[in-house]
Amino acid sequence: MTDHDRTDPAETETPSGPKAGLTRLEVVERLRAAGVPSPEADARWLLEGFPSNPAALADAVIRRERREPLQLILGTAPFRWIEVEVAAGVFVPRPETEVLAGLAIDRLTDGAIVIEPCTGTGAISCAIAHETGASRIVATDINPRAVALARRNARPHPQVEVHHASLFAGVDPSLLGTVDVIVCNPPYLDPSQMAAVDPEVRDHDPYEALVGGESGWEVIADLVAAAPHWLRPGGWIVIEDDPSRVDQTAQALAHHVGSSSVEPDLTGRDRFAMARRA
Repeated sequence: MTDHDRTDPAETETPSGPKAGLTRLEVVERLRAAGVPSPEADARWLLEGFPSNPAALADAVIRRERREPLQLILGTAPFRWIEVEVAAGVFVPRPETEVLAGLAIDRLTDGAIVIEPCTGTGAISCAIAHETGASRIVATDINPRAVALARRNARPHPQVEVHHASLFAGVDPSLLGTVDVIVCNPPYLDPSQMAAVDPEVRDHDPYEALVGGESGWEVIADLVAAAPHWLRPGGWIVIEDDPSRVDQTAQALAHHVGSSSVEPDLTGRDRFAMARRA
């Protein structure tokens, strides 16, 4: 058989059924009808995830039609150059947070010390361990499910330690004044914003991982106030925030930490505030 004669199974428009399974176009159309934002890409991931199990594919398509996150259906999420396990009850890492990780990574040198509060799956800490020569990375989270999951994801990275604690509460106090980078994707929505959030996030990520108090800014306020005590002179803090409040966060960082700036996300919206300790 020549290359000209080969047919991609995903492109073959055969009837769906227990043997034939769903075709690519059928999956795309069903996901589009359900309002999934990226039906073509999601269809490809689902077909690749269940290549020889029509029943499992059919179940996965139904779950995605119900707007369950693709990452939860597949059980993993790509994050920069690594893949992390994901699970129900733990915040799912998404592409914009890869930019946050990159901002931190760009400011690290060999032997660096990093703290990541609100770690969730541990994706940022694991990416830092994979891509840099950081010697110690301390991750914390208040969600026990997240802590257990982050510890599993961190197994290949002995320099990562994960603690069940709020913000800096579980961090070794000997690190005060020595930290090179603090990086955090904290809860930053206020309750009134939840109705407009995509169902993949609103209905599946933990509420406490999304909402940062009544104002949406309470967790960030605590983070910013504590950061100068942990950072070494010249150390950086990088925070993801809601575009509507990121300027407020940058101003607070300028007051508490040092010279601050705002950086855009993948869509061009200002989303990341960072500062360098004087």
